[in-house]
Amino acid sequence: MARKPEEILRAIEGLPQDSLKEVKDFIDSLKKYKSKRPAAGRNGDLLANRQLCAIKKWAGRSLKA
Repeated sequence: MARKPEEILRAIEGLPQDSLKEVKDFIDSLKKYKSKRPAAGRNGDLLANRQLCAIKKWAGRSLKA
């Protein structure tokens, strides 16, 4: 569960310098990992395919290309 930023800052306030460096490295690695992943559902071809499938399901299979 996500905590409030104030609680997180208060929790890391008393950590020794070595631990703070580890926390910083961990956060940096999370940021790097997150930036490498493509956003789910943002791909144009995938979104168009989902929309086409939804339209076909709604309208029936009588649609032509």
